[in-house]
Formats: sequence, C-alpha cells, structure tokens
Amino acid sequence: WRDQRGIGLYEALSLDLMGSRNLCIERLVVLSKLSDAVNFLHSKHIIFRDLKPENVGFDWNDVPQIFDFGLAKKLDLSTGDADGDFKLTGDTGTPRYMAPEVALNQPYGLKADIYSLSILMHEVLSLKVPFCGIPPSSFKQEVLFFGTRPPIDECWPPQLQHLFAAMWSEIGRAHV
Repeated sequence: WRDQRGIGLYEALSLDLMGSRNLCIERLVVLSKLSDAVNFLHSKHIIFRDLKPENVGFDWNDVPQIFDFGLAKKLDLSTGDADGDFKLTGDTGTPRYMAPEVALNQPYGLKADIYSLSILMHEVLSLKVPFCGIPPSSFKQEVLFFGTRPPIDECWPPQLQHLFAAMWSEIGRAHV
C-alpha cells in the first residue's frame, strides 16, 4: 500500500516535494477522498470502526484506499435507536482514534467513524501523532472524561477549525 513514489500515506503527506502550499492542497485532496470513502461505507450502513493511518493506503493511481475491514460491521437499521446508535461491541478499534462512546462501551453508530476520521485528519494536517503528550496511565481520564482533543492550529482557516469542533462534538458529528 504505497503510492507510485514508493512511500506510504504518512510519509507521502509529510514530504514537501512541491512547496508547502501544494503540500497542503495535496493533503486536503487526500482527506477529501478518504471522507468520500467513509461516506460511501456509511451509505451502505457499514461502520468501519478502525480508521487510522495504518489502514489507509494508495492504489496504483494514487487514490487513497481504506483497507483491513476486520472490525467493520454492517448495521441492521431496525435495531438502532432514534439517534442512530446501536448496541455494538465496545472498546473496538485503536484507542488513539476511537470515539469516546466506543471506548466507554456506550451505544454508538456511524458517528463514531466521523470522530475517528477527524483524529486522522488532524494528524495528517498537523503532522503530529494525536494525544502523544498524554501518558497511557491518564489517557482514558483526559480524553474520555475531560474531553481533551488535539490542539487546533490558530492559523488554520476558520472553516477548518469549525469542522474539527463539529467532528469532535457528539451533536456536530450527526450533521457533518
């Protein structure tokens, strides 16, 4: 799962081959295509549950692809509640990218993938591993109970700042 330059997703997005403006545009294009892929899965009522850099690669045409569907699940809409949440296996996925409701074994739905996508998007744009400054011993308390999220760079466009805020909000994720 390497692009035609022979490098993986994270390395491809962190290389500055054409200048920082083009690099930013390249990252946003990749993220847009990843968002389209998640939207496609959701249109088929499939929740992915493990969106992270290791599960994203490029095809032969340098189009980003999501792979490793081991934790993906097709949702039976008749079993969900009015908010689109389901009683699914909790604590499923990779903790750093996992939505709080999943980690806390609460009912969840497609919105959990939106949270994971937002953490991945932040990592791609900031080139910083999310929550790397939080020790494992306090991760659950900081992220799940206190709502700590990665810092949003003040020089990012306001629309992008608002998008992250919405994707990290339980209410906002329903409308992203």
